Amino acid sequence: MMKINSKFISSIVLSACCLGYAFGQNIIYTDIPDITISSTGTENGAVDLNGDGTNDFNFKTAVVDTSISGTPVNFKGTIVTEAEDANKIIGRTTDLLGQKILTADGLSKDDTIGPNETFINTKDPSVYPMLSLYIKGTYALGNIGVGDFNTADDSFIGVKFTIGGDPHYGWIRVNISKDGLTCIVKDHAYYDEPNKLILAGQSSTVNIHEHSTALDANIFSSQQELRIDLKEYSAQVDVKVHSLLGEVVKSSSQMAGKKLKLSVADLRTGVYLVKVNSETKHITKKIFIQ
Repeated sequence: MMKINSKFISSIVLSACCLGYAFGQNIIYTDIPDITISSTGTENGAVDLNGDGTNDFNFKTAVVDTSISGTPVNFKGTIVTEAEDANKIIGRTTDLLGQKILTADGLSKDDTIGPNETFINTKDPSVYPMLSLYIKGTYALGNIGVGDFNTADDSFIGVKFTIGGDPHYGWIRVNISKDGLTCIVKDHAYYDEPNKLILAGQSSTVNIHEHSTALDANIFSSQQELRIDLKEYSAQVDVKVHSLLGEVVKSSSQMAGKKLKLSVADLRTGVYLVKVNSETKHITKKIFIQ
């Protein structure tokens, strides 16, 4: 088992003179040997996020016979349960034949996991006393699938758990077969500072520096648009939007004019770095896109 601690350092520049401040946080990333759970095996996937010897979440394949609104239903698939009452997973309730099923949300890379998300656990009312990653129900009128995790691709589960009574946020990467009967638990990470959000798949942090070189600009987002007011500067510029992991998620070249607009309607809610460059001047600004 390998653990990696990485410092997150952010310098926010308040003017072209580079007046700023910094703060630090730790991401604890654990690369575990893949745990494979299948309908033919007996192994359960227990995840201990902070290595304190206590399991935080358990994964397993399950076969459950139950009745929903008087209709017998046989469920087969992969589920997850919390090991402690305070532990929760980003998810929702799904209606099935007039009853509620608890379903974990399948997250994509860079999705936000933090205090503003909706978390559930098995203490929430449900006809099926577990959180579905993907289950298939068979009943008299046919079959029905419930859950986001049947793509056979890597997906992320957003989790909240406690350390010393304080909430911490993290993710667990899983890969589940299309029939829901095989689950591979791959790795996980969390922020060791309470109440700090993390991005799905974030295993380390990058140095972020906001700065400008003579380019006086106002950069903000509004109504699903990135707006850049170059004030007195009207030369052509290149605009790039980066995720906090350093990936370019939006770009536009040779934009001209003092007031520029770039659609960000396809970007997920979160914090991004906007870099505006001309031949001789540039500015980097951290903004929140909603």
